[in-house]
Amino acid sequence: MIKKFLMVSVLVAVSAVTSVGEADATDVKAAPPKEKTSYQVIEGGEAQSADPTAYNYVPKENSTPGKAIQPLSASGYQPINGFGFTYKGNNFKVTTGELQHRIIGSRNHIENEGVQYRVPSTVCNWRVDYQNRNGAQIHRTFVGKTHTGCGFGAVADNGPHNVYVKSGSQQCARLYIAGKFRGEQCHHIG
Repeated sequence: MIKKFLMVSVLVAVSAVTSVGEADATDVKAAPPKEKTSYQVIEGGEAQSADPTAYNYVPKENSTPGKAIQPLSASGYQPINGFGFTYKGNNFKVTTGELQHRIIGSRNHIENEGVQYRVPSTVCNWRVDYQNRNGAQIHRTFVGKTHTGCGFGAVADNGPHNVYVKSGSQQCARLYIAGKFRGEQCHHIG
């Protein structure tokens, strides 16, 4: 059986909380999860560009860290500009890195989704949220687990499995480090 890859682009927003596999949205069909996940799922909401620590933060056009998000294939890379952060009283400087986001599935079904952030620096207290949206309208956000340790060179996260997302939307992997949004990479869902 050949797996089809979903295509690429951008999305964000949210409000009611449900578990993976449950949905109240009328055009979002949910499948029972194959495995238990620790993701909190937020349904619905509106995007905002003022608070980069919030799940519904979407940068204003032409201000996205790491340049504008470009349409890519089902495995896309997005540069994330360098930044500094403080963790447990220590100051860290992160150089420009690369966020790789992959989706395996067909049409609006995501069989497997994940991220790897590669950077020749130390990264601490990070998480990845997976968000399905159309422009400022957020359909669903899978809030990732915060990894409280530190890693050097690369950190990776496995996202939601066996879920349905809204057709004609975008599915984005959103990187947060030290509680702040640092950038995202998105795919268009056909």
